[in-house]
Formats: sequence, C-alpha cells, structure tokens
Amino acid sequence: MKQLANTSINVAVPVDTLFNFVTNMENYGLWFPGVVAISSHNKLKHGTKGKIYKEVINMPDGQHNLLIEVKETKTNEYFYTEGDLAPLLPAMQMQFKSINLEQSQLNLSYYSRNNKLDTHSELFKSITENLSGRVNIAGVNLQQILSPQGVHAIQALNRQT
Repeated sequence: MKQLANTSINVAVPVDTLFNFVTNMENYGLWFPGVVAISSHNKLKHGTKGKIYKEVINMPDGQHNLLIEVKETKTNEYFYTEGDLAPLLPAMQMQFKSINLEQSQLNLSYYSRNNKLDTHSELFKSITENLSGRVNIAGVNLQQILSPQGVHAIQALNRQT
C-alpha cells in the first residue's frame, strides 16, 4: 500500500466516545471535508466487520460514488476500511489510544491499495496534496464536534429529530 496522507488528532473525550463516533461512518461527512453524502448499504451495526457504506465524495477530478467496507475492527483500538474507487482503491486506517480518562488520540491514515499507481504521476500528487489538506481540516473539525459545546449541540439536534 502507498500512503496518501496521515495525521494524529488529540480529542478531549474518552476513547470509547471517539471510537463510537468515528466508526459510525454516517458521521464521516460531519467531520471530513469533501464528503457529499454517506449512508449505510447493509443492516450490520456501525463499527462491525462487513458493514458497507455508500459514499459520494468530491475529489480533485470531480464527484465520485464508492462503496466502503469495514474490513477490520477492534473496539477502542483499531478500525480499517477499503473502498472500491478505481484506480485509487482507497483504504482508511484509524488507530485509537487512550491518553487518560478524558482524552484520547486518533491516528488517521489513508492509503492507495493500487501498488501499480505511479507515485510520480500527476494523479497521485494531486490526490496526496488534496487529501493532506483535508485530514488537517478533519482533525480540527473532529476536535470541535467532540468538544463539550459540540457534543451538547449534537445532543440538542438529536432531540429535535
């Protein structure tokens, strides 16, 4: 696999709160920029192996539809997905670490599973540059959403629906 982007994000919530929020991929569009829509494609529970999502995402060359499947997961420790978007064949890896009872860390990495993809090509350079900018924004978004104010806002929205 070829790494496209990565970041480490510290969030002021317990690791189980962070894990449950980000492994429900229907929340992905709330914190990751460029996600136009994402929805469950099967009835498995969020965060479980075999769960599939349909995603619409903006990429440097336009909007794309893809299916994302959860391939591996270990509660509060690890989450790995693969997408079917050719020629990129994306993979996302999340590693979780509890810093203390009120803080946790997410190591977020994106890869291309296409080993034939030329790392010197304009496509690869464009995607890595674009995705690197997005992961930085995603980190800030996640910190804000999971801040005490953000959690209260989400709870208020959930009560309204």
